[in-house]
Amino acid sequence: MPTETREGRQAKIFGARCLARLQCSKVAVIGLGLLGGGIAYHLGLLPVSLLFVDCDTVDEANLGNQGLPADRVGAAKALVRADQVNALNPTMRASWLHERLENLGLGYFARFDLLVSALDSRIARLRLAEISQQLRIPWLDLACDGSGNRLHGVVTYRDPRVAEAPCGACHYDSDAVDQIRREGRGPGCPSWAMPDARVTAPTLMASGFGGVVSGHGATWAARSLLGQDEEIANSRLQIFGDGSARLSQVALTRSPHCVLGHEGLGKLVAVSGGTIGELFARAAKDLGGEPDGLYFHHRHFICDVFCPTEGRGWEFPRIAESIHPSELECGCHRGARLVPMGMTDHLTRKHVERFGALAWTECRLPRADVVTARKAKTAVHYVIGA
Repeated sequence: MPTETREGRQAKIFGARCLARLQCSKVAVIGLGLLGGGIAYHLGLLPVSLLFVDCDTVDEANLGNQGLPADRVGAAKALVRADQVNALNPTMRASWLHERLENLGLGYFARFDLLVSALDSRIARLRLAEISQQLRIPWLDLACDGSGNRLHGVVTYRDPRVAEAPCGACHYDSDAVDQIRREGRGPGCPSWAMPDARVTAPTLMASGFGGVVSGHGATWAARSLLGQDEEIANSRLQIFGDGSARLSQVALTRSPHCVLGHEGLGKLVAVSGGTIGELFARAAKDLGGEPDGLYFHHRHFICDVFCPTEGRGWEFPRIAESIHPSELECGCHRGARLVPMGMTDHLTRKHVERFGALAWTECRLPRADVVTARKAKTAVHYVIGA
């Protein structure tokens, strides 16, 4: 009997035309623990391009339920998962990033056909809701009850390309969103970077049930990539493993009072990087006149800092979300706390006159982040350093 190839078996499962579509698909998986690692395994068997994103390293406690090798304790989870998947399917290479989601530019994800997440924190999910909505990319989210008290998992699929589709923040009011943005941030400004913050407790869930949730998630992911998602778009699958095991699928509804807004960015224009002044001049040409401002997306720009002890201030042009609180400790003899001044979500002509020669990398704008130039009702969206 002739030996059947990997591609031959997959062609029988999906059909040749669907297999060709999968081979052109790109998926980003954010969060590579119990559920993320499980769905990464299943997606890794498909001929899709994968990117794994996780800021954690393998801990010894993870060995009990996450299917990670004991000899990789201390290594980046994203790297370990990529190595596992690449060993399973060397025909498609999985890349990886050991990074926090908030440190990645909005435009970084523009090339993907599907976002998959299995995250512990609500603030990271809120960020993905923003990314999915603005870039119009379908988003598949996996979650489970990590308390150890019950077997309950959830697979949620949102497609912002569908008219009146709900986003991941539709069930939150403005107070709840503000509270989420402060999770793990401590007493300071919620914009400051907190790379050491631990927002959630470990997930207490047996690997077997985690495999059930990730398996359903992988099935929905394939349906999304193949365009066979009419019956699952903007719905949630609830998986109950206690007592009489059962599944329940419910439709999600859009809130007319959603605080995020549901507008997509549309066309993105890639620029190599450069300075603030160069982008301002480029925008003036593209818009047919000087822009009203260069606007950030969920980021803020700080112009100066002030030392209350010394009674003086100085320029400190930075993206606020890149600043760790330790950077705001003054070097004066009293160790005063520096006060940021002039925080803004956009840069005007006056800012350009001060900081026009500053490179975007110098003010710590993440690579491939989006800056929007506006003039009246016209806008151009630039991906910086893509």
